[in-house]
Amino acid sequence: MPESQPTEAEKSFSIAASGAKVIGSVLGKIEEERAIARALGKNILHSELGLLEDGELPNYQLDKSTSDRLLAHSRQDIVMCYSLLSDLQSLAHKNARNVSHTKRLLVLILLMNTLALFFFLIR
Repeated sequence: MPESQPTEAEKSFSIAASGAKVIGSVLGKIEEERAIARALGKNILHSELGLLEDGELPNYQLDKSTSDRLLAHSRQDIVMCYSLLSDLQSLAHKNARNVSHTKRLLVLILLMNTLALFFFLIR
């Protein structure tokens, strides 16, 4: 049985995934996974918009009510994602500030211990 030729969408994603592996080798596994997720999302979007050369736009044959409902759910999903990202950014900022405070506290403790040791040795 002859193998079918890869579609434009498959070729495009394959190239993007290869690029993501290069990113991962430099920046780490998390960045690689993020790059693959972005590539997949962009690939699906381009496919749905007919920007890839695979033929026709998909025709889902949805009635107006269903189409409007799906559009509303998509908007809700976007708002939820934005909210989650905003929360994550806030948590990251708080954690960075906590790390900074912890470093200062450790330096202060180290200085106090050094002074205490110095005065102990002088006696």
